[in-house]
Amino acid sequence: AGSIWTGSLSYQGHCAGNQAKKSTTGRLKPGKSMKFVFISPHAGFFRHYDQVVRKLITQGHAVHLIFGDDPTQKFSDRAVQALLAEFPQVKKGAAAMRSDRWKGILDATREMRHYRIYLKPEHPSPQIGVRRREKFPKIFRPLSRSRFGKKLFASKPLGNILGWVEAKAPADPEILEWLKEESPDAVVAVTNISSRVPSTDYIKAANKLGIPTVISIASWDNLTTKGTFLVKPAVTFV
Repeated sequence: AGSIWTGSLSYQGHCAGNQAKKSTTGRLKPGKSMKFVFISPHAGFFRHYDQVVRKLITQGHAVHLIFGDDPTQKFSDRAVQALLAEFPQVKKGAAAMRSDRWKGILDATREMRHYRIYLKPEHPSPQIGVRRREKFPKIFRPLSRSRFGKKLFASKPLGNILGWVEAKAPADPEILEWLKEESPDAVVAVTNISSRVPSTDYIKAANKLGIPTVISIASWDNLTTKGTFLVKPAVTFV
């Protein structure tokens, strides 16, 4: 896993409606025992960062694992169970899924933002867009298949509107309260560019609270095959 970087960090936070620079110096300091929240789509994904988590624990840091419930994945949670047996102090929980009045709006606009990147002429995997648009609300699917619709979704004005909606949408109130109670020193999302991953709203809420955020992408191909970044973190690793 290599060494774990725990230097001071200052980053540009992306908050709802505006961009505000938030200094996190003081949260991440060498020698300080810290708390990390790791979020991933399902427990099977834990194998990608098992060694990192073990390194953090042996260095004296606290870890809270949060998993989504992706019904399409059937990977074993054996690695998670082995970790919990060896380190019973590690916390494990289920990810909160957005349920407020913004959910329907964000579900639709986020899928549109994912879809439109496959319409770029330079994209190496445009065929993935065909599968992506099937996740649209049914009312938009006929439009997305038409020549006019493709031009519309690829247009810069629509892209700006979709980005504006994301910026205007507040952080999920349930996740905000949870993060305030947990008060982690950093929130780490393991892959963040898939619609079934709940981490987008965790990153959004953590940015709002000034908590350092990290996205770790499982592999390079995910950057072109899984969609796009909906909310920017402080740091990205691949």
